[in-house]
Amino acid sequence: MNLSKIHYIAIIVSDYEASKDFYVNKLGFAVIRENYRPERKDWKLDIRVNELMELEIFAEENPPKRVNRPEACGLRHLAFCVDSVEQTVKELTEVGIECEPVRVELGSEFRYRNPLLDKNSLVVVISQSGETADSLAALREAKEKGVRTLGIVNVVGSSIAREADSVE
Repeated sequence: MNLSKIHYIAIIVSDYEASKDFYVNKLGFAVIRENYRPERKDWKLDIRVNELMELEIFAEENPPKRVNRPEACGLRHLAFCVDSVEQTVKELTEVGIECEPVRVELGSEFRYRNPLLDKNSLVVVISQSGETADSLAALREAKEKGVRTLGIVNVVGSSIAREADSVE
């Protein structure tokens, strides 16, 4: 399978007006079309994120709970590729959008700093060779704590590439 991009994402929401405000007024995405569908008693809002991606927002009267259905209500997370994390966090904060903190730890200090990790953390290990001892030790410690890991390396068969949960 060779998927080159995501064309659109569909999201079921419980509060149509709040969701529309978030995506259109706060994030600045453009409305393509907005429809009330009386036969379903719901709203469908199509939004253009950029020239390559759209969001479909569905607002139902009684949306299903997220736990038992993959198409259930809610957005788990929203991630963007940006030129400047600091500038983007600043701009989102200015319009009232809370951003999760991004922490950077040096591999050589990771083991000694007792980093705050939980089951929702992701440790990204960057190493040119994929064999850097401090980076490899940090990856192994994160995995021992049950944290997901992503290795970014130049050497496909390196230790970090083999041991990380995902590799780029």
